[in-house]
This record gives sequence, C-alpha cells and structure tokens, in this order.
Amino acid sequence: SDEESQEELVYESKNELMDHEHSDEESQEEMVDEAKNGLMENKHALNEESQEDFEVQATDERPVRKSKDNSIDERLWNVLCDIVEGLAYCRKEQPYFHRSIYRHAQALLWAPILYNSKGALEGSRGIIPVQKGSQLPGLNSGNCAECAGPVISTLFSKKRAQLCAVWVTTPVSPTPFEVINSSGRKYNRLRCKYIGAFIECMRLCEKSDQLKTFLKSCNASSRDLPSFYDVTVSKSERLPPRLHSKDNLLHPNVGVVFFAKKYANSTLSLILLDLLSKNGNENKRAVANKIFDGMYKCFLRLNCPVTNNLWLSQKSRQLFENGLIAEADA
Repeated sequence: SDEESQEELVYESKNELMDHEHSDEESQEEMVDEAKNGLMENKHALNEESQEDFEVQATDERPVRKSKDNSIDERLWNVLCDIVEGLAYCRKEQPYFHRSIYRHAQALLWAPILYNSKGALEGSRGIIPVQKGSQLPGLNSGNCAECAGPVISTLFSKKRAQLCAVWVTTPVSPTPFEVINSSGRKYNRLRCKYIGAFIECMRLCEKSDQLKTFLKSCNASSRDLPSFYDVTVSKSERLPPRLHSKDNLLHPNVGVVFFAKKYANSTLSLILLDLLSKNGNENKRAVANKIFDGMYKCFLRLNCPVTNNLWLSQKSRQLFENGLIAEADA
C-alpha cells in the first residue's frame, strides 16, 4: 500500500509539473505577442513623426517639386534643380569654392535646353517660365544668359593681380594630388578657363561696360612669367622694352594676361558689330557714331598700326579674309 501511495504521489506531481510547464509556455507566448504589437505601434508612430519632420523641413528649405509628368525633360529638370541647389549650398559652407560658381553659371546657361530639348531655339538666351524658374537658384524672369552673368561675375567683382578670384594654397604636408593642383601650369589653365567663360557670358549678355573694366584690370596687372620670357627671347634683350599694355595683340605671344586682353578686345568688337546690326531708325546716326567710336578704340588696342608688316603677311591676310580679326572687321 505504501508503494502504491508513493506511485500515486509521483504521478500527481508529474501532472502538476506538466500543467505548470504548459501554463508557462502560454504566458511566454502572450508576452512575446504583446511585445511585438508594442514594437509595431512604436515603429508606425516613429515613421509618422519622421515623415512629418521631413515634410516640414522640405517646406522650410526649398519648394517641393510635385509633378505627375514623368517625361524625360521633367526628370532632367528635377535633376538640374537638385544639382544647382547643391552648388549654391557649397558656397554657403565655403564662400571661396570657385568651382561651384563656374558650374552654377554653366547650369543656368544650359537650363533652356534641359527644360525643352526640342524647342530651345534661342539657346542660352531662352526664357524659362516663372513657375519653373523659381525652383532654380539664381534664375529670375529674364533670359538665362543674363541670369548667369552675375553668377560668373562674382569671380571678377574686384580688381585683382591674378585677374580672377582664384588662389593657390599649399599645406605644410601636401598630398600628391595637392602637389599637382598647386602647379603653375594648372593654375594658369584654370584662370584661362574662368576668364574665357566670363568673356563669353558677357558677350551673350552684351555687357560691354564690364569688358572695358576687365581690360583696364588686365592693363594694370603685371606681366606674367611666360610673356616675360617670350618677349625677352624674341627681342634678344635682358628686359622687355615696354609695358605689356603696349604689346602688339596680333603678334604671337603667350601668357594669361595676353590671352585675356586679346580675347576680351575681340569679343568687345563682336558685341559692337551686333549692336550695329540691331540699330533701328530712331537716333540711328547718334547711336552709330557711338558704336563706331568704340570700334576704333578696339582697333587701337591692337597696338598694330596699318603700316606694320604683320598686315602684309600671308597668315594675317587669311585671318582678315576669313573674318577672324574682329577689330579689323569693325
């Protein structure tokens, strides 16, 4: 009897243990389900809050571009707006980031073609609608070339010895890439690129006054080393015979200053020729006299009188016959 009672007690204890195990498993499953539900609710709440914060931030910083049009031109325009906004933001972080200025002006000149690739007949002088133009920093209601002019002009806003706002800074322990960037040849090529872009943009805007101011800055700057070496060797003298402001612009020469003077003077002549062709009947004589006076000054800046033998050379004759000497055509 004792053995039977012990077996019954063991059996009952086993049943009780099994019941406890089942109840513990059910309670654990209920706790896991509750935790999962809580996590899902918190995740939805966080997603809603982050979406609200993003919408508020987007409305504060820039206009949200929502369009049902999924065409290639529309997507290109959205990409252009994002790029220009990034370039403008770069100058907020680093005001002397000159590459962003060059690319910003270039993007504004490309805006009419990217807005309407098939109907952009006026090129960079095209006009963007106000609704689209407000999305692009630096673009107003005028034509795109006139909007790009003030952007690129910030590199030439002041009178500087190097002509444009570009400097070379070499750290104490430069990397190989920084050593290449600090070379004189690359620095001069970079200045020539910015000067050429500025002159071409002024031609599109027909800003002759800014080109005249730029020519004064060129004449006031000192002669650069390539030009100094070229003049010294060609004349077989130790020192150049005169200031570079009196150099013959038709004579082959090198240097950034010589390139800037020749390019700006030729572009100024082309602007005057365009103005002469657009001159109407009203006050035609007075305007024409003013234009011809400017053309004659451009010719005098060549520092090459008509008695110079360069005009008799075969190369100069070919350039003159092909209309490649704008000052002579003017």
